[in-house]
This record gives sequence, structure tokens and C-alpha cells, in this order.
Amino acid sequence: MLSGAFTAMNTQLNDFARNVMQSMHEMQEEQRREWERERRELDEQTKILKAAINQAGAPPRRAPRKPKQRASRSELPDHIKEHPCLVFFHEYIRDYIDRVLLKWKKADDDEDEDEHEEQKPLGVVLVEMFPPLPQEDYDNYIDRGPGAFKMSKQNFRFDFSRKPSDPFNKDALYFAVKTFRAALDDGTYNKIFRNGQPLPDTFLHPPYLTYMVKNHVNYHFKMYREAVSRDPEEAREKRLSSNNRSGRKHKLFMERLATAQTFPPLNRHVDLLNAVGPAGMSDDESEDEFQGGVHVRTRYFRVRPIWRNHLFEAMLHTMDDYTRLRKRSKIGRKCRPTGPPGRQREPSDRTYSGEVPANLSYSLYDGQWIRSLPEWQLVEVNRSKEKYDLNIMSAIEYDAMSKGQANSTPANASQPTASTSTSNSHPAASTSTSAPTQSQPAASTSNLRP
Repeated sequence: MLSGAFTAMNTQLNDFARNVMQSMHEMQEEQRREWERERRELDEQTKILKAAINQAGAPPRRAPRKPKQRASRSELPDHIKEHPCLVFFHEYIRDYIDRVLLKWKKADDDEDEDEHEEQKPLGVVLVEMFPPLPQEDYDNYIDRGPGAFKMSKQNFRFDFSRKPSDPFNKDALYFAVKTFRAALDDGTYNKIFRNGQPLPDTFLHPPYLTYMVKNHVNYHFKMYREAVSRDPEEAREKRLSSNNRSGRKHKLFMERLATAQTFPPLNRHVDLLNAVGPAGMSDDESEDEFQGGVHVRTRYFRVRPIWRNHLFEAMLHTMDDYTRLRKRSKIGRKCRPTGPPGRQREPSDRTYSGEVPANLSYSLYDGQWIRSLPEWQLVEVNRSKEKYDLNIMSAIEYDAMSKGQANSTPANASQPTASTSTSNSHPAASTSTSAPTQSQPAASTSNLRP
């Protein structure tokens, strides 16, 4: 009897103890959650308070400048690029960087072509004169440690093994710009150029001056990378080939632009040429012919941009006929042309991929090329729906009309106008370009960019 009562009491005590422990555990868990919540709120308030203190003690922030108030990082403004004194100012920059600071060029260097051919390439000279900074010296310079490298006119260099944007090279560029400006101010360089014109103040505007000096310095970096590449000769040939290609296309563009501005039937195409630009001009590819292992001749084949259709191509070739007509005139020209003769380019169906101008009329793009584009590229091309009139009077017809007007009386003279005939000397496209559908975006309406 007593043992049963004791067992029942023991069970009740155990249950009571278990309930007490569980209650205490729940209470502790609730207190822990409450403490975590209060800690988060306190941290949040602390952050807000610190931010308010920093903002109250910080100097007022300067309003950012508008982009139009800054010089372009990519190029100089037109009034500087077209200034007649710019070429003389570039001579000052080259002399100061190459002779005064880097000292790879001597003051009495002869520019004779035969001697120049025997000189080492610039990249090789830079590799020999300016080996990479040891990492220890570079780190010491960055940390401004004791005995660190110090820029001066007598002890000046770039680390061409690093990027131009490296802190060491940026410091060197800043030193070059600052000391060059000082050389201009102290009379080291004459502020009256050889053509008698004074140094324009706009040349000394810090963003423009920095850009011009940096542009010349970057050329040194390019020559250095070319010299240390695995195949320097191949890298040099690629660079020269690219420069020559760009030069040919730019020359062709300028000739066509001058022709379009000269002849009334072509005046309306000036805006189109400006929209296409030099990048939209055709190029050429060369092929050497051999007979019995002996080189006979080099043939050049016309290569058009892949985006340009044949009708547009034919119109440009007709424009080239006008260019030949314009060059027949000796007015304002030397009797004997300078430079190498132009290449005789043979027609071909070859194409090349390159920069594609957007927002042109659908009738200027090649239909097969358009159909090969994915949807997102069609959006970028943004063809207009209005057809561009590519028909112009042939150069032969215009020449005959002009001669007839010159021989006639003023009463019978009339202004030549563009006709709807296309030169028969150029083939038309076998496949025309269709106008963009409703689902394809188009530009706003105008003759060039409708």
C-alpha cells in the first residue's frame, strides 16, 4: 500500500519537474529571441546614427559637371583637329617626349630615308632602354617607401610592360603633361609657329593637352607590345596592313564626298555618304600571279561590305566615273600627280564583314544578309521603310550635257537634273531587298533616314 502511494507520488514529482524544465526552456528561448530582436534594432539605429554624423561632418559634395562641359575622351573637337597649327604642335609634343624625357631620340637625328631604314624599330629601342621595373621597386614606388623611384627630367620612364592605365604610368603621363606645359610657358618652345600663327590657348586646355600627349605615348606602348610579341614581324605587318586598309578607305570616301559636292546630280547623296562614312567603303584583296615560278603581276579585286547591296554598289561605282571626270580638270591641280598611282581594282563578288551603319533605308542593305540576321540585330540595324532613290545620270551623259550647255546660248541653257537611268557599266542586283515588315522597327521619315 505504502509502496504504491510512493510510486504514484514519485511519478507526479517527475512530471512536475519535467513541466518546470520545459517551461524554463521555453522562457529562455523567448528571452533569447527578444534579445536578438533588440540587438538588431540597436545595430540598425547605430548605422543610421553613424551615417547622420558622417554626413553632418563631411564637406558639401560638388555637383557633377555636365558631359558637354568636358572634353571628349575619344577625340579632339573639330575646331582643334582642323586647326592649321595642330601639326606644328604635335611636333613639339613628339620632340619633348622622345628627346627630352625618354631620350631615345637625339637632337641631331637625321631624317634621311636611307639612314632611317638602318635604324632599329622604335619598339626594339624601347625594349632595350626601358626593361620592366622589378616588382620590388614597383611596390616600393606605389607604397612611397624610402628610396622609391622619383620622376624627373633626368630620371624619367614609363613601364611599357604594364598597361598605360597602371598607376606608375599614369603618374609618368601626368609628369610629362605638367613639364611640357612648363616648357611652353618658359619659352623652351616658340609660341609662334613656322607658319607665323601664335599658339592657340585652346591647345593648352588641360583635357585637350592631356589627350594629345597621351595619344603619342600610347603609340610607344603599341610599338613596345609589337616588339615583345611572339612574332614581331607578323605583328608589324598586321599593323601596317590595317593602317593601309584604313587609309585606302578614307581616301576613297573623301574622293566620293568631294565628287558628290561638286556635281549637281550627286549633291543629294552627300548626306548618305556622311552617314555611311569611311568604314562603309569597299576595299580590295590582292593576288599574285606566277608563271614558271616568276612573279608576273599583282591583281586587285574589289571587295564590298557584306551589308551593302549591288544597287548601292553600282551607284557608288557610277559616282567613281564622276570622280574620274573631275580629276580630268587641271584647274587648281598640279600637272603631274604626286604619290603612287591608284590600284586598278577588278570587279568581284567578294565581301568582307565590318562596321554596319544603322538607320539607313531598307533599299541600301543586302537582302540575303538581312535575312541571315537574328531578331536582336535587326532591331539594331533599324532599317527605314522608305525607299532611297539610287538612280543617277551617268557621267558620260552628264559630260555630254555639260558640253552642250557650254556651247549653247544662255537662253537655251538649262540646269542638269538627275535622271532615272542607272549607269549601264555596272550590274544590278539579282535579288532586291524587300521593305521591313510591320514587326521590324523602322526609323523616322526623311530622305536618308526615313
